[in-house]
Amino acid sequence: MNRVTPLLLLLSRQTVYQTSRAAIRHGAAISVAARHQAYHGGCVNPPVYGSVNRQHSLVKSIRWLSSAPVEDDMNVFYPGLVNRIESGDIQLIDVREPEELQQWGQITNSFNVPLGQVEEAFGLSDDKFEARFGRPKPSTSDSNIVFHCRSGKRSLTALEAARAQGYSLARHFPGGWLEWAKENNLAAE
Repeated sequence: MNRVTPLLLLLSRQTVYQTSRAAIRHGAAISVAARHQAYHGGCVNPPVYGSVNRQHSLVKSIRWLSSAPVEDDMNVFYPGLVNRIESGDIQLIDVREPEELQQWGQITNSFNVPLGQVEEAFGLSDDKFEARFGRPKPSTSDSNIVFHCRSGKRSLTALEAARAQGYSLARHFPGGWLEWAKENNLAAE
């Protein structure tokens, strides 16, 4: 399992800045306020986010989140998904119905293969897959295939179907659109 080593933390502003930056680099999910403070901590007049008690809460949150898993052999959790999207190392497949995508939107860089078409789609030739879905067909050896849906149930079904066809390194995002929307302040339903 891929885990970030827990970090030793102190309460000084410089330590909060350095620790937040280290946690972000290692894939920890940090709140918007903490991320802002981390990135602006080196400024001449960095923004201040409250009292020592608030900073202590931030430190405890960073300690807890820094030990949270980013991904495992079946799942890619939110911090890992963000890391993969930012690095471009992902083939993110949305298995919701097209109407859901039109109504609620899509996760960045994802493409749609509705759940009812997953088994057939991964059995298509490379050319037919690309013509139908507008993306190259993933290879069975690709380790960057991630399925997602609304809440994680359909993506797990899609993952099982893909693995049955030899895509043994594929994963799914169990939080789905609901978690993505929550973390990015978007309408979820």
